[in-house]
Amino acid sequence: MINSREFINKILRYWLTLEALTPQTADKAHPDDKLEPSYEINKEKGAMPWMEGHEHRRKQPRDQHQWHYIVQAGLYDIRIFYEKILYEIKSLIADNEREDDEYDRASGTGRLYDVEVDAEGRPIAETFALSMAGWAAGVILHQGVGALQQGTWCNLDGLPQPGREEIQRRSGVPGFDTLEVALRKELAERVRLLKKPVDKAWFDDFTRLVIRHCSLSEELLGTTPRYIVKSKQLKKVQKNSAFDQLRGRKRDQSLDQLDDQPHDHPHDQPRIASFSEVDHVADARPVDESLINSFYISDLHRIESSSYLGGDAFLSYFKRIMDQDSGERRIDLRSKEGEMEVVRLLHPRYFPQGSWPSDYSLVRSQQFAVNALWNHLTSKRGGLFAVNGPPGTGKTTLLRDIVAAVVVDRAKILSKYDDPRKIFLPKRKYDENEPPYYPIQHLDHAIVVASSNNGAVENVTLELPKTDAVANNFVNQAAYFQELATALLQSAEKQSSEKKKIAISLSKSFWKNVRLCSAPKSVPKPSV
Repeated sequence: MINSREFINKILRYWLTLEALTPQTADKAHPDDKLEPSYEINKEKGAMPWMEGHEHRRKQPRDQHQWHYIVQAGLYDIRIFYEKILYEIKSLIADNEREDDEYDRASGTGRLYDVEVDAEGRPIAETFALSMAGWAAGVILHQGVGALQQGTWCNLDGLPQPGREEIQRRSGVPGFDTLEVALRKELAERVRLLKKPVDKAWFDDFTRLVIRHCSLSEELLGTTPRYIVKSKQLKKVQKNSAFDQLRGRKRDQSLDQLDDQPHDHPHDQPRIASFSEVDHVADARPVDESLINSFYISDLHRIESSSYLGGDAFLSYFKRIMDQDSGERRIDLRSKEGEMEVVRLLHPRYFPQGSWPSDYSLVRSQQFAVNALWNHLTSKRGGLFAVNGPPGTGKTTLLRDIVAAVVVDRAKILSKYDDPRKIFLPKRKYDENEPPYYPIQHLDHAIVVASSNNGAVENVTLELPKTDAVANNFVNQAAYFQELATALLQSAEKQSSEKKKIAISLSKSFWKNVRLCSAPKSVPKPSV
């Protein structure tokens, strides 16, 4: 048995380094989009969308709306970015885990920072968000990989010094958090001195400042800094409205934190209603769609820097390597032994009791993955199971069968109760400000679809419930309890319109076999 703490920390440091060095790509320009056009600004003296001379000025927002902008600044070629740091991080990469040309496949356009701009062309300093990849690359190039793993280095020369109370250590990397706050303070001071809307030259100057404090070369930006500017329509707020006053108070509080000296705020004119802006003034974070850094890097740091090793699912990720005597090992399915394992798991006794009602059965590799996953996770308390495959190879189709298996397994448990009240545990509260809830015992069947890519989540959630994914001979049986539920609801509504009495009537009629109405003459047999 190897030292589990040392082993996990080694993996976590490797994982943290890769997360920190993974830049989020910039969006593509869509200037012809009628609702939310976006533009690439790449000329030396190119006009920004809020300025006269830009084509965007001809586009009128909807009634009672104004334009609001999100600037993705300091665009760079990700391939060039990786070429500069690849040599330095090779020492972290095990020969049997990753080839030297792994990063050669990386491509696209990265961005150095994001910031929102209001309808008058004034940056909203509180929404400034720095790319951790830019900071991490500078640390590695000038201080080495060890400094990145320590996470404390930052270059604050010439920047406002943030107070300890101002630094919100959300990333878990103190050096990065400190630099981000310092740059945000610098941006706020520059915005305070503005007397006209910012132009590209103004953004170029600030972008070069960010580049220098990330200890990167301006060559990364090319001949001139480039930007993607996304535009959105947000509703106007009338001056002195309750919401505007709330926004003003939050803005004033935030700016007072950024600058201890009192000053006039040049934001007295009516402005757009951005709920995200109010929130960001309060917590100094960008809008959700501007996700520019890893969303779980702080969790990795928390695990590495504490005695907490994570839950059962997390630990199972390391178990097979940590415990060499556990008897668990990897099997190459292409080998003769692997082929026998496939045959074993394709035996009917390993099939889940639920499957998706499709015209087509799963192919061999899909069914093997479903059986292996189901038996692995249901025979233990928690765990992780990865299924990898290129686009279009049937991962979503496979997922449908997993969902069906979970639904059937849940139904089996529910069917054992003769009274629904026995399913629920006594009510609990997360805290005094939250409404109570009733936990369900013996029913751990929640399904969460999560991804760093919103498009991937949408694809799964849109594909799963499609009727055309269900075989025709099952479609008519999909509403198995429709007649019964309708009859029960109609009967309950006749007795009382109060929700509580409706629920009681449903409970009695369904669970206690008390007939409040005539039952359907025929109920089709369900199929799963």
